[in-house]
Amino acid sequence: MAIPNRNVVGDYRYGYQGEYAETDPETGKPAFELRLYDPRINRWLNPDPYGQYNSPYMAMGNNWVGQIDPDGGKADDWYRKLDENGNPTDEYVWFDGSEQIEGYEHKGLSFYDADTGAFGFSDGSFKNYRTGEFYKVNFLDEVVVGPGATLSFNEQLANTVEPLIGSPYVWGANGPDCFDCSGTLIYGIRQVLNHTFIDTNADGLFRNYSVNTEGGRGSLIFYDYTSDGIIDHVTTIMNDTHMLHPSQGNGVLERREIDYLDNYTDRHGGTSYRRELDWTRINN
Repeated sequence: MAIPNRNVVGDYRYGYQGEYAETDPETGKPAFELRLYDPRINRWLNPDPYGQYNSPYMAMGNNWVGQIDPDGGKADDWYRKLDENGNPTDEYVWFDGSEQIEGYEHKGLSFYDADTGAFGFSDGSFKNYRTGEFYKVNFLDEVVVGPGATLSFNEQLANTVEPLIGSPYVWGANGPDCFDCSGTLIYGIRQVLNHTFIDTNADGLFRNYSVNTEGGRGSLIFYDYTSDGIIDHVTTIMNDTHMLHPSQGNGVLERREIDYLDNYTDRHGGTSYRRELDWTRINN
């Protein structure tokens, strides 16, 4: 809901928590699954069905910026699963509620575990800095984000762009029918995580939205063909042996051996870089 006396153009749904709410046609308030919400005063307009707080109208534990309550019921927190002996495992879960649950260690709204290298963030993002795994929880579902539970964003990116092999190459295009090298990635990013991600070129992706990586499916190879400090091309790694190469010369997105451009780059005194997208920055 817009602040009084402020004009908002279009169907504005992004007050605190507004991305999860529809507008109630009778009251004009954001309508969650279980109750109505007023983002101007940061209070629910109906009593709490779970009785979490002293006030039945308190919203998100008075932490409206950081806390999440996707349905108007219980706020969400991170939990770490325990094994049968009560020892912590490498599996993390995002649950409805903010209390102790049998079989789990309550981690709170955000956490860092030094023994696993895992971070959990208040927006539902999970990052393991040892393995490079990064996930974003769907707040409307209970999602396990431990090993093997969910595809990483890199894998999702690869799954999204791999079917584009055979599509026409058109310089400056980012889909849905034709693509250039950066446009292929922009299309993938918008499908996987951020549908409003900006238009940029390969050099912009390299400088502003990538980090070092050891490789793997969905990671990238950036090419500075003449070592002039400007990235000229980017490809997406499909597996240990092949990559998606948007070929301007052949006018098509191709599946090529992963070292296909190495000789060309070396002959011109160029440099290549193995990187992966910085999904945290992309999501901001």
